[in-house]
Amino acid sequence: MTTAQLQKQLRHLKPSVAPRAEWLAASRATLIARVASDAATAPKLSTANRFRMFTWGAEALFGSAGSFVMRSGVALATLALAVGLGGGSYVLAAVNGSVPGEALYKVKVAIEDVRLSAARTPQQRVALQVDYASRRLAEVSVLSNQNGGNVPQVAELVGRFESTVARAANESDSSENNDEAASLARLVDDRLGEYVHTLESTQQSGNKELALRVGKAIAAVNRTETKTLEVIAKANPEDPTVATRIDAKIKSTEIALSHLGGAKGGSADKAKENLAAAKARTAAGDYATAITLIREAEDLVLELNIPVVEEEPADDTIEPVPTPEETDVPGKVEGAIDIQPTEPEVQDAPVSLSN
Repeated sequence: MTTAQLQKQLRHLKPSVAPRAEWLAASRATLIARVASDAATAPKLSTANRFRMFTWGAEALFGSAGSFVMRSGVALATLALAVGLGGGSYVLAAVNGSVPGEALYKVKVAIEDVRLSAARTPQQRVALQVDYASRRLAEVSVLSNQNGGNVPQVAELVGRFESTVARAANESDSSENNDEAASLARLVDDRLGEYVHTLESTQQSGNKELALRVGKAIAAVNRTETKTLEVIAKANPEDPTVATRIDAKIKSTEIALSHLGGAKGGSADKAKENLAAAKARTAAGDYATAITLIREAEDLVLELNIPVVEEEPADDTIEPVPTPEETDVPGKVEGAIDIQPTEPEVQDAPVSLSN
């Protein structure tokens, strides 16, 4: 049957094939409810922010007309602007749910860059960054559960997660206003527990290489927590919750140290001394010094937790050369060059042409 014949038969069947009215009504109600739900939760931007995003897109598209990179990215930037400036809720949901390797993922990242560029205040930037960090971990969870996990791709996502969290934490650390710095630090601090929980779930995937990489990310989150706690304590030295948080950090670092299997040596002993000193400084109300000691202890624990690959010692022994008696051929040493005597070549005497 040719394609034309098949199309003709399908056209004849079309009037007689129709969905049930009940199914149409139920599907329509479900669709309307989903649209209403997505519209309620979809991020809304002010007119000013939309204009800034449009300006950013125009600069990206036309600022370097001679650039091949810009010309090749016209379609992507245009689609990112269209979705970011109020595209359909279904399109936005599809883009937000994409993961690396899918066609819409580049659009997702482009939209994130657009919104981050449109942020006017540190609070807006940090709020977006901590949300993007959560997205990276959600993508990590999806990829690590697909066909045993794409370890290089997941490891790259974990690295991007760490960079995003670090940038968010640096926003609070770089602020000269203590109150603003503490506010930014709390935005980051409130999400760290969620990050650790997701990373610990990924760490149990069974892949040793991935578990090691995720373990380093957990250590980075813990150090970020210490950093944000330091900023919060500096702005609110009388806050009673600060001492409680510091005690919790000391205990978590002690647990991490105990998980090293009773590690001994200078680094382990120094970490224990720092934690004991941190307890004393916390009791005395010297939170800044206590947090500094905790940070040093965390760095020592991370150093102890890095596996050391021991190289096998080189085999410097020299095998003895067998004697003639040990070889199969009498008078011949195994491995020696067999030089056969050659007879000298006898050259013919020159022929005289004279009579």
